[in-house]
Amino acid sequence: MFMESINEFKKDHPKFIGARYIHSIYRGVTTEVMKASLKEIVEMKQLFPDFIAGFDFVGHEEEGNSIEYYRDSIQEATKHLKFFVHAGESNWYGHTDLNMIDAALLNASRIGHAFGLSKHPLLAEMIKEGNIAIELCPISNQILMLNQDPRNHPVIPLMAKNFPVVICNDDPSLWGATGLSYDWYVVFMAMTPEGAGLEVLKQFAINSIRYSAMEDCLKKEAFEKWEKYWDEFLDDIILSDSERM
Repeated sequence: MFMESINEFKKDHPKFIGARYIHSIYRGVTTEVMKASLKEIVEMKQLFPDFIAGFDFVGHEEEGNSIEYYRDSIQEATKHLKFFVHAGESNWYGHTDLNMIDAALLNASRIGHAFGLSKHPLLAEMIKEGNIAIELCPISNQILMLNQDPRNHPVIPLMAKNFPVVICNDDPSLWGATGLSYDWYVVFMAMTPEGAGLEVLKQFAINSIRYSAMEDCLKKEAFEKWEKYWDEFLDDIILSDSERM
């Protein structure tokens, strides 16, 4: 159903590159259930290699099991799947931070939230050197009361140090989020320097492609398309400015 919907959408929207599926597993299951779930998604990856991207954990991190708890099953699965994991999604200073360490050691493609990463400078450098992207979800962080004012978000210092950051929305179906525009707006208006302009938005767009789950050949196609549309966007802005003058 997912794949059919994507193909139908692509027919009506030629600018659309495609979509990938990241399988989510609840972090409260037993090791036996985790092993069986990962085995199943590996088999699905073999059947649909261009659609299945990898896996992630979902659920309240403070109450769920750690990544280390599932280490045997995960280490086997990472031979076949990429790892996109929610880790450090807490404003507490404690055991959830260890999940970020394990995510880095497992060479995750992206880390969801990493809200506590700024408390661990050595780990932060390790993640930056590994080119592991941080998924920034500002509206989710505010709704879940991790951060009340996005101007004081702990990811801001990481962005200032040129960490790879991608803007995402978390659990969008729960509150009816429509696309990423709202999260982009919050980040741009509240979490970037006052004098920041289009160059910041351009970098966020580039990061979205660079750290996506697409294959390299498809990323190349996406960049070529995006650069074309970006140039057209700039031409439209310049034209509209000249008409107003």
